[in-house]
Amino acid sequence: MSTFASTGVIDATVKGLGISSSSGTIYLDINESQTSASCSDKDSFRFKVSNPIYKEVYATLLTAKVANKTVTIAYSNDESMCHYNSPQIFSVYIK
Repeated sequence: MSTFASTGVIDATVKGLGISSSSGTIYLDINESQTSASCSDKDSFRFKVSNPIYKEVYATLLTAKVANKTVTIAYSNDESMCHYNSPQIFSVYIK
């Protein structure tokens, strides 16, 4: 789990998943809305591809999507850390 002071956690189902070279992020759409997030986009997340574990995060999310499994997502709940109006992912766990 993240040690950031402002972290939210949600259990969600992966609705959509992709990588954007223009934004340099993995983007994740979920079926649930994280109403507690401080970013304006309440049903998607971002993860920077500059992060050294981005391939592992993408593989974990892709596995959850294909297997139709729920994931636990820890994310930034700090408006200053929003990427393209979406919370930044800190960690993912397949349930």
